[in-house]
Amino acid sequence: MRLAAELGFEIHVVDGRPAYARSEAFPGARVLCVPAEEAVAAVGIDADTYALVMTHHYLHDRALVAALLPGPAAYIGLLGPKARAEDLLEDLGVAE
Repeated sequence: MRLAAELGFEIHVVDGRPAYARSEAFPGARVLCVPAEEAVAAVGIDADTYALVMTHHYLHDRALVAALLPGPAAYIGLLGPKARAEDLLEDLGVAE
């Protein structure tokens, strides 16, 4: 995250859990404590947005990716096992 900040990226960390959505844990980032379903709207996505999804919860990841896909984000990344990502994209009807 430090490198992204040094490169001029505005960083948003979103977590629905108050114990983890703490500014002191993410220096230089705007930290938002909102549910996964509200994250995309809370951050505001445009063509300069690079989104990285990692919630450790399949349904939250799926909801976030579903909300991001039709939008203008330049990049959407999904952390986790390849098979899980393939299952998620298949569930969303965007798998090859």
